[in-house]
Amino acid sequence: MSGEHAIDRVVDSTAAKLIKLVVPLLLGVVGFFLLRTLNKIEDGQTQQGNDIGQIRSDLRVVNTRLDEGVIRRIEDNARETEELRRRVYRLEQLTSR
Repeated sequence: MSGEHAIDRVVDSTAAKLIKLVVPLLLGVVGFFLLRTLNKIEDGQTQQGNDIGQIRSDLRVVNTRLDEGVIRRIEDNARETEELRRRVYRLEQLTSR
């Protein structure tokens, strides 16, 4: 029996040494991959933030152009309206004689 206990102790000792060696190694590998994944996520978020900033800038340009177009259209309509008022006034003057 004492031989079996000695073998059990040797096996347990070997398994314990193996576990003490493998577990930290596995934790290191897992930690390494987790850090790489986290860095990739952060890089992706940074890129998305840059893309969103560019989209905002582009939208400002588009809004400015649309505003300019609307203002030009209003000015054109105001000129046309004034011209029509002048014509109506002339017609009223001609028909009232």
